Amino acid sequence: MKTITLLLALLLMLALPSQTYAALSFGVNPARLTVTANSTINTLSAWTVIVWVRPEVLMAGRNIASKHNGISNGWIFRYSGADTTNLQVLADRTVNVSYITNDAPLTGTVGSWVYYAATFNTSASAGQVVNIYKGTLTQLATERTYSVTTDGSGAVDSDSSRNFMFGNRDEVGVYSSSFPGKMAWGMYFNRALTQNEIRSLQFNPRPISGCQIYFQMGYNDTGTQRNLCGPNNNSGTVTTATTSLQHVPLRSPFGN
Repeated sequence: MKTITLLLALLLMLALPSQTYAALSFGVNPARLTVTANSTINTLSAWTVIVWVRPEVLMAGRNIASKHNGISNGWIFRYSGADTTNLQVLADRTVNVSYITNDAPLTGTVGSWVYYAATFNTSASAGQVVNIYKGTLTQLATERTYSVTTDGSGAVDSDSSRNFMFGNRDEVGVYSSSFPGKMAWGMYFNRALTQNEIRSLQFNPRPISGCQIYFQMGYNDTGTQRNLCGPNNNSGTVTTATTSLQHVPLRSPFGN
């Protein structure tokens, strides 16, 4: 009788639909995940962007996140335009900002889940206006070292006409810098998070103070991506990106 009961339980499990969450794949232009520009995310003097990604290839200049049109007025977090192993943040002020890592944090990451974070703060001390971090499924995020630390100066240029994007940027109506791989979740804050906060979110993603955008990408397939931050309405629109039957192996944000 016990054997029959176990067999029936197994058959029931096989008959039930499985709950498989998928990430979004951005590998082909013009793939992107867009949040329409609005007052909650426009022209911030301090911000943080965080993502879990799985690169399939390393390609110079490809975008992780942006609020820019490829010419002026905004910011970009991307693979360095100069090589395929470093990360770069560009931000437009009266005198512009550029930080580029020099410790090749992208080496060996193809086909693996990687955690990237970047912070920006015009009030920070010299050499700290931008901080770039990398972590993995087995290593806590650490700040990288840099070959370029151009802090810039003056007010942040208005980016109120630039949409926020994961996985690409708007190059004056052309989207040719799609991220060469998958993204599982991403967040955007209206302040510069500390390293401890960035580490606390690495394996336990959740809304905390300053959160404006939080997507578990692919949980709604390629439909509207629900913003899990709460009261603001920064939902995401998927264009061209597809779903991949794989999601970063963290706990579910919905408790199941």
